[in-house]
Amino acid sequence: MAQVQFIQAEEAFHETVRGWVFFPFQAEVVPFNLVDGTTFHIVKTEPGEIRGNHLHPGVEEYLHVFGGPSVFHWQDEDGHKQRRELNNDFTIIRIPAGIPHALSNPGPAPIFLVAFRTEAPDPTLPAAQPAVIL
Repeated sequence: MAQVQFIQAEEAFHETVRGWVFFPFQAEVVPFNLVDGTTFHIVKTEPGEIRGNHLHPGVEEYLHVFGGPSVFHWQDEDGHKQRRELNNDFTIIRIPAGIPHALSNPGPAPIFLVAFRTEAPDPTLPAAQPAVIL
């Protein structure tokens, strides 16, 4: 089973005094030809809440989390629970197919994530399967 990757992607972000802009495909951090645009979505998660606790069979997922501190949780190929703290950095998370994962928001404000997958889910199957790790 492939492992979760944390891709440092400063080249996908352009910062000015007003803030930053994220161009995931322009810098080829995420291979544009592998992404299914119909799966692109933005998610808001309130303080104290958890998103995910699932896996995506057959498709990779890419995430970028912003807005405040967060913790990404996943289960490695040996079944061990892993975690990585994020704090508005320029990291893109690549989650291989079948990897259980979740994102928690320790607060104090809402966090947001941009997510997309490598292909559209099979309409006859659920896009995600429950895999509780938190």
